[in-house]
Amino acid sequence: MSAKPRKNLAKIVLGVVGVVAGLGGLMAVALGGSTVSTVPFAEVPKQREKVSVFGVLDKQSIRSIRGANVVAFDLLEEVTEGDKKRLTGARLPVLYQNNAVGLPANFPAASHARAAGMYDPVNKKLVSDQVYTKCPSKYEENGLDPATKEALKTWKESIGEGKETAAASSGPTSPASGITTNSRPL
Repeated sequence: MSAKPRKNLAKIVLGVVGVVAGLGGLMAVALGGSTVSTVPFAEVPKQREKVSVFGVLDKQSIRSIRGANVVAFDLLEEVTEGDKKRLTGARLPVLYQNNAVGLPANFPAASHARAAGMYDPVNKKLVSDQVYTKCPSKYEENGLDPATKEALKTWKESIGEGKETAAASSGPTSPASGITTNSRPL
């Protein structure tokens, strides 16, 4: 083989390697930070990137600041020991802020919520732009306890849904899981 074909072959190989490396770099940049780790409540203040936490929704803590797009609430940490669940006493304040997508009208009826966002060490709260809820009994009002019914009524009034108490889902719901999301299915 003469020197000229070898040079051309080397250029082709280097070109292919360069393209593959470039595509790999683009994928790394595109996917970098796209995974969100679920962490226990105690780990949230230590994180410097977006995290996800799951807990019991404290219905009494729900405060609408600007409709359904800016809402403050607390999550209570729950642990499973064997086949029993118990609250640990840990509380995590969450500030939901999402101008594009508000929380669903049935948010206060949720038993649990998963919030994803960044921890704000100054205000000591998770600032979230995504919240997923686990709904009880498909939001059948007859299955809700009186405190939840009242929280649902107050919530609907605060986001401008009127004084009706019919609990209908406004977000997409997965029939199999009973999970309602504010932006996408789980």
